[in-house]
Amino acid sequence: MAGSTTARGYGAAHQAERAKWAPLVAQEIIACARCLRLILAGQPWDLDHDGTRTGYLGPSHRKCNRRAGAVRSNKSPLRRRRRIIPRWNY
Repeated sequence: MAGSTTARGYGAAHQAERAKWAPLVAQEIIACARCLRLILAGQPWDLDHDGTRTGYLGPSHRKCNRRAGAVRSNKSPLRRRRRIIPRWNY
């Protein structure tokens, strides 16, 4: 992915917001914003952006957050593959 961390939405403001959530996640009292299961101490987690990347959903399991990003990316019109229909010559 091109661009600085700030340009991609992970600058100082994002890091400060993540630092606010870290103690609560470590106490195992925060549920994943995606799957709604508790994020256990030691599990990797991300501060999940909303769909427009202008705000946050909250902490999510890293796997849940990145899966959602992959699904969104694969639905992009730029990533659509052209469907090839074979032509049979009889």
